Formats: sequence, C-alpha cells, structure tokens
Amino acid sequence: MKMLDRYLAKPSSKKTIDGIIIILGGIIFLLIGVGIVVMMLSAQIPVKPQTPVISVPFQPIQQPLTTHTPITVVPASPEPSFIAIEEIVEADIPLAEIVPLRYGFTDEEVYLLTQLLCGDYRTHGDGEYDFDWWVQSGRGINDTRQYQIRLVLNVVMNRVRSDIFPDTVTDVVLQKGQFTVFPKNNDAIPCPLALEIVREWCEMYDAWDEDAQVIPENHLFFRAGPNLTNVSRGGY
Repeated sequence: MKMLDRYLAKPSSKKTIDGIIIILGGIIFLLIGVGIVVMMLSAQIPVKPQTPVISVPFQPIQQPLTTHTPITVVPASPEPSFIAIEEIVEADIPLAEIVPLRYGFTDEEVYLLTQLLCGDYRTHGDGEYDFDWWVQSGRGINDTRQYQIRLVLNVVMNRVRSDIFPDTVTDVVLQKGQFTVFPKNNDAIPCPLALEIVREWCEMYDAWDEDAQVIPENHLFFRAGPNLTNVSRGGY
C-alpha cells in the first residue's frame, strides 16, 4: 500500500517511464516462459536420425534378354454377307470365290464327257450325240443341237446328284452297262472345238446357270428319238 502511495506521489513523466519498464519486464518473462515450454516439448519428441547420403557412381545394369511368346490373334469370323451378281461382275471377282461350285469339273472329266458325246474326231456317229462332225463341217451349233448336247450332259449330272448312281462324273460315265459307247471310246480323241463347247457348258453348270439345265433333275435316262435326237426320261 505504501509502494502504491509512493508511485502515485511521483510526477506523471516518472510514472510513464516506470510503466514502460514494467511492461517490458512482463514481456521478457513471458518470452522466457514460452522458451522453457518449447524446450520441454522438444525434449519429449524423439528426433529420427538422418541417414547419411552415400554417393555411388552410375553403372548400367546388364539385364539378360528375355524372349516373349508371341500372342496369336485369331480374327473373329465375319458375318456372312451377300453380294449381288452385278457387283461381282463389275469387280471382276471369280464366281468360284463367292459362290460354291455346283460340282467342280476337272479337265479329265471335261475330256471324258466329250468322249461320251462325240467319240473320236475322225469317226462319225461314235458318240451319244456326235456333234463334232457338225462343228468340223462348219455347220455350227444351232438351238436344237445345243439342246441335245445339254440333254446328255444333264442326264450324267442328274445321275451324279442321284442316290442310286455313283457320285462322280468318271464313275457315272464308265459304269458298266450304262453308256454303250464305252469302253470303246476310252482312246477316242475329240476335236478341240467339241472340247471347248463341253467346257463352256461345265462352267455354266458350276456357276448355277439356269440355261445349263434343260431337263428335269429327276430325268436319269435318255433314249434315241427321231432324226438322230435323244429324249430324256425319268425311269426305265
């Protein structure tokens, strides 16, 4: 109480200086207290020792070459598509690559069919329809002769597709007791033009050309008709 009285009795300038001193002293004590608290807290937190950094010169790593099994990618099967005949013709795509052949004649079968029809080019009348004489004489093939050629060939192919005859042209033509011109025509040599005409018909047949089939598919036989023509029939 006496100290307060003495302080109040001092002049105002003296009071101001003393107040500043007191404030500064309080700040100093506060900072000291904060420092002590920080030191106590840091002493409780363990300090992780730092790992020393070691400098190592760069050396490339030699890794053994590894081989990988190649992966085979199988493309998905494309969905079937239909191409118009006009597009095939314009693109000049072989028909056999688009549509399966109706039969698939070999050169030997074309030759055998010509022997069946015409026999030997040097002999007239030794075939089932000996049209090579007409070709060699320059008379050509009219519609009637063309029909007769296709009739005989149709009977052969109708038999190939039938369940009661063999499945190939060779076996049908050479079947014993069926075509009377064999086996005598085994060594016959047809003329080139006759071979060409038969080959053209075989290509038409393989291409599913409707004009190649001139008789019903169930006609498996033919017989001699008037004026050196043949007539097809379905049964015996």
